[in-house]
Amino acid sequence: MIADRLRIRVINTRRGRPCHCQKTSCVGHRFTQDGCAQYTLNRSSEMHASLSCPMYLDINDPAPVMLLNELSTRPLLLIVDHAGNAVPRSMNGLGLGEEELTRHIAWDPGAAVIAKGLAEKLRCTCVLAQYSRLIVDPNRPLGDPAAIPIISDGTKIPANRSLSGEEYLRRARLFFFPYHQAIDE
Repeated sequence: MIADRLRIRVINTRRGRPCHCQKTSCVGHRFTQDGCAQYTLNRSSEMHASLSCPMYLDINDPAPVMLLNELSTRPLLLIVDHAGNAVPRSMNGLGLGEEELTRHIAWDPGAAVIAKGLAEKLRCTCVLAQYSRLIVDPNRPLGDPAAIPIISDGTKIPANRSLSGEEYLRRARLFFFPYHQAIDE
């Protein structure tokens, strides 16, 4: 099935939405010093936390999440974890060249186009992550080594080596949590 190959997850909102960890009993995760722990995202506290976080995004950077048909009442939600390959200007392409950022290691080419077409045809909501999975992969639990890969398909990711805990959390606040919050809402 083409949706499986492009990692487009279709979720029936009447049955509930699974957490990114795929455990049906889980309510979600957040990164802690000890790894992942369950959480319930408090919208106002998360927004407050992101204000105190140094921002990578400038006026020319896209929003972390794109929502299509946000007001749809249809009980169907399309989500695309690797829709975009954007990297904030201040991150200097993660130390990679443009050619590397257009490869599959950075995103799922074509997934956004297909999901947008499906969302239009089905008149349902679609949530797309616009930033490269090399910054932080929204399809991996935080704390998993694959969430911010040091090497992807044999390519070293210079900006992902030796990340501090603060930098890890900053990426989660800017790119991971907004995507999952958009799905949960």
